[in-house]
Amino acid sequence: MRGAVEGRRRQDGRVGTSDLNADRWRRYGRDLALLLWAAWDPIGGPPPDGYYEYAAPVWQLLARDASTEELAAGLAHFRTEHMGLQPDPKVDERAALTLQLWWGWLFEWEERRERELPGLPTDALEDSA
Repeated sequence: MRGAVEGRRRQDGRVGTSDLNADRWRRYGRDLALLLWAAWDPIGGPPPDGYYEYAAPVWQLLARDASTEELAAGLAHFRTEHMGLQPDPKVDERAALTLQLWWGWLFEWEERRERELPGLPTDALEDSA
């Protein structure tokens, strides 16, 4: 992940990024599965939660700031090896970029806002839009 990551303080006073990642997963993991369905959907038609099993490994790639190529390769692997479908590199790359944009907007903007505008309530940003 780009940028500094601040997590909750553990009892020993250190910041735990794994705590932050777990909190984020609980909050946004299902959103990622929905995004996989909306932006990728190689099967073409399962219910929106049909890609939930792929959300966790994709999350890990995003969390470690994988390149677009690495993320597309992961999607290609799921498509060909897990689903038995034909390769479609253009769709996988486009979906990988969409996933990275979502991640950056969701987490990097949040971190930047917290650094640059400390104490600004999130709803203040929503009201000004």
